[in-house]
Amino acid sequence: MSGKQQIHQLLLALVDRAGWRAASQLPQPVPDNDVLDDDEATGDDDRPDDEADVTAVAAMRRFWDREVAGGRVPTGAELSRAAGVPPATGLGRRKRREWEAELPDYLKTAANVGR
Repeated sequence: MSGKQQIHQLLLALVDRAGWRAASQLPQPVPDNDVLDDDEATGDDDRPDDEADVTAVAAMRRFWDREVAGGRVPTGAELSRAAGVPPATGLGRRKRREWEAELPDYLKTAANVGR
């Protein structure tokens, strides 16, 4: 018997003893299927990025494209903030390094200054 089931049985006995209502009227416990975490149970850990990361990267890219079109190279922290991602994750810095290779030559010098 799992810990949840033992607690449920104890609560049923206490409720029955106190006479609050018939123990049969209490909700039944949910089976203890916590053997696997959610990712293992659904196979989601096989995906390269979760949906939140994909959405954040898309928001970062929109911000990057807009800023570069205006002649400015955003920092990794600015990319993170534009996507609502904490800068400490490093996602903005990683994407900045990846996208710097696409910059026109006149902006590549500015990109190294703004790190």
